[in-house]
Amino acid sequence: MKLKQLFLSLGVALVATAASAQVKIGANPTTINSTAELEIESTTKGFLPPRLTTAQRDAIVSPAEGLTIYNTTTKCLNWYDGLAWFSPCEAATPEPEPEPLTFCNITVQWQVYPISSVTFAGIANTSASATSTDLTLANQDFTTIEGNVTKGQSYPITLKGNTGSWAPQVCKFTVFIDFNHNGVLNDAGEVFEAGSIQGSNGTDAVQAVTNIAIPATALTGETRMRVIYNTTDFALDPCATYSWAQAENYTLNVAN
Repeated sequence: MKLKQLFLSLGVALVATAASAQVKIGANPTTINSTAELEIESTTKGFLPPRLTTAQRDAIVSPAEGLTIYNTTTKCLNWYDGLAWFSPCEAATPEPEPEPLTFCNITVQWQVYPISSVTFAGIANTSASATSTDLTLANQDFTTIEGNVTKGQSYPITLKGNTGSWAPQVCKFTVFIDFNHNGVLNDAGEVFEAGSIQGSNGTDAVQAVTNIAIPATALTGETRMRVIYNTTDFALDPCATYSWAQAENYTLNVAN
């Protein structure tokens, strides 16, 4: 009787040990990762999960969270996340990055009359104030200089420039802001006549000041702003040819 009890006790112990032991299948059966309950090791073969069609998969009653199958209909691994079957092959792919917008430039025929200072919504840029016959200076790229604005708010802008040696000459500033991000700077509501100056060398106290309202319909994010300084008239075309002028480009960050 005692011998039977001993064998019974040993049997229970062996079953308990086997039930709690880690299992290794394949190469190096005595070496198993300490964090794995089941490890399969091979350099010549793979793991083959159950292969089901979508219909067969969906016929499984109350699948356990984490249950994994290979879907032969979609040719993809599927697993149950506790609420639904998930397929990484059908996961949404990120939207491609939009192509950067390309903006036109102005052309200056005779002489560059410079914008010497722009102050607006955190932009405070001072640039060369001398007139020049170097027409490559007609378009200035200051897009790394950024201002920050909020939709529905209004901001003052202060502008300076050199009016040239002809004292009576009046020069005018126009501001263009691409609020709808379509690469066109003179859509309705995007053009602002920002004032005029006369008899300035670009470094004195003469300046044009106005306010620019950011529309509630403006798109958020990085937005191109252009300032054009032109003799006699407001430059209403951001891509036109002018006799004495200059354009400067900036970036506005529009927020809600």
